[in-house]
Amino acid sequence: MVDYRGAAPLNERVEFFSTEWIAAAEAELQKIVRRHPEALAGVDYSLSEAFSDAPPHLGAPEGRVGWTLRFSGGGVTVERRPDEAADMVVAGQYQAAMPVAQAVGPIATARAAKLAAHLFGKKALRGRGAPPPPGLALVLRELHDHLARRTVENPDLTHRLGSQGLKRKARELARDGYTVLENAIPHDIADELRELSLDIMLSHKSPGSRNGRIDCMGLISRGRAFEEIVQHPTLRSIAESSLGGAMILQTVSSAMKAPGPSAVPAHADYVAVPAPYPKYALVGVAVWALDDWTVEAGPTWIIPGSQKRRRPPEPGDNLEGGVPILMPKGSVTFFTQGVWHWQGDRTAPGERVSLHNTYQRPFMRQADDFSNIDAVLHRNSPVLSTLTGHDDYFGRSDYMGHDFKRSGYMSRRQRWDAQLAL
Repeated sequence: MVDYRGAAPLNERVEFFSTEWIAAAEAELQKIVRRHPEALAGVDYSLSEAFSDAPPHLGAPEGRVGWTLRFSGGGVTVERRPDEAADMVVAGQYQAAMPVAQAVGPIATARAAKLAAHLFGKKALRGRGAPPPPGLALVLRELHDHLARRTVENPDLTHRLGSQGLKRKARELARDGYTVLENAIPHDIADELRELSLDIMLSHKSPGSRNGRIDCMGLISRGRAFEEIVQHPTLRSIAESSLGGAMILQTVSSAMKAPGPSAVPAHADYVAVPAPYPKYALVGVAVWALDDWTVEAGPTWIIPGSQKRRRPPEPGDNLEGGVPILMPKGSVTFFTQGVWHWQGDRTAPGERVSLHNTYQRPFMRQADDFSNIDAVLHRNSPVLSTLTGHDDYFGRSDYMGHDFKRSGYMSRRQRWDAQLAL
């Protein structure tokens, strides 16, 4: 029977391999074992996991966290240290393991492991030894999914950016108002997103289509690939360096551009925000290249540093200094703080298809409707619950007052300093 309870409660959320995470895992594992005694009958097996470069605040010796699970005599014990002699040993880098730790279900976990290998290298996560017997494998899967629904992201953004090799990109974003993460997803995922986006756009042609451009919004519940892409680990870290850890989604949309002149003139992505814009970022847009972005493809053009003008472009403004954002398929550009940009003319044949994830500060209103997605939230980690605005207190006050649990949860994740100690 499918459970549609939505996201895990705030008080059950824990940080990967924190003391609380291990305690939650141990408690749930004992419950699972009691529910499935047949799975452990005659089983004598051990599983060990160890991850390096853990966040300093976890206090792990030499930054290495780990544990060992031992199944014997129909029961299980949890040791808070790794064991190289275990039947199965899994090892890797802490931040590379995070996408897998937060993936719910075997298909999503396999896709997360593939993405982690693509981003961090095939040796960033590795395993050796004998796999668990089938009954025990189901027990471990149930435990994994229970924890994945409750595992929050590493809150130490500076550590995370360092582990992901993104400090230079974060500095570039702060200076120029945009950056590019090349080859952020494998080509087959880009192709999947392109096909899904194109099918949706062609079947729901927008009345606002213009100059060979079609747009479609509200994609978060139109396929699991859309749920996954907004949670992309390195993109989120870059976006959070500008918008804070409590950022939310404004919209998830796609666009198709046929050959012809530009359909989008110079603008800044600050709707209904009067000039002068604040010094801190309000909105940031991630645009995924689902085809190669060349000059002929009609890519986005941008004026680096124009966010410092703190106003939108006006008729007669000089747009000199604009550069095309060129990147291969599977890359993503992120621009923020009201930087000036526009769409270029497309001279190449065929259509350019792109996917747009727009993120914003949590106190801003959302364009997409994220209110009725309990089933979507239940099959994801708390990352998506926060991104879709379900973890803040806005719209939840009543005669009893504010929702202070959500207010505190949001406040602990919000950063107001756009300039990190990089």
